[in-house]
Amino acid sequence: MVFGTILFFATILSAGVLSALIPGAGDIAGAFARIIIALILMVLFRDCFRGGKAFAGLTAVMPGLVFAAWNLFYHRSSGISFRPELIPTALICSIAPAMYEEVLFRGILIDRLQKNGQTSMMAMVLSALLFALVHLTNIAGLGVDKVVNVLVQAGYAFVIGLLFAAFRLKGSGIGSLVIVHALIDFTSQIHAAHPAAASIPVLVVYIVILASSAAYAFVLVPKEKESVRQG
Repeated sequence: MVFGTILFFATILSAGVLSALIPGAGDIAGAFARIIIALILMVLFRDCFRGGKAFAGLTAVMPGLVFAAWNLFYHRSSGISFRPELIPTALICSIAPAMYEEVLFRGILIDRLQKNGQTSMMAMVLSALLFALVHLTNIAGLGVDKVVNVLVQAGYAFVIGLLFAAFRLKGSGIGSLVIVHALIDFTSQIHAAHPAAASIPVLVVYIVILASSAAYAFVLVPKEKESVRQG
């Protein structure tokens, strides 16, 4: 956990510096910076990505697309319009965090946790917990009225962290995780705005999806006698 926390904030700082050096502005510069950081991390920690194919287990990761489908449904049911002109920016700003977060959390952190003697179950939970905790940094500079939104986002990140960690521990490659992660982010970013609120039935469906996904992760995570090759 300490290693993961230090590495996360070190890479955030590095991404910020690169953002300032890359021509451009705003989200695009930050996205390219994160892609560069992800590639650097893969070189520095290449031992974490040996022993498998980058796109192994792509079909096994497809259940994660339930969150992409949810994004489309949620925005559509809330009357938020799709904006085709956002596609180019959304592509870059979806791929970048997907690469960065999968390499860091499901690649390096899980590998290090296992090498430090953690069980697959514990590695899954700890990596998901750290993934959720770092999303709480979004609270900085926000008003009290936005804190609840950030807490909900952290809970969502925890479930995503559980599910994607289970996929990784089951043998899915980092490339496969990046594809599905990017699609989830992309389906959220191609809309004009995020819904301000949701009806009770919609919230119930959302909670069911989160609970089902978390349960699936605990069922999916390999038992200690299972041998898994990761890539």
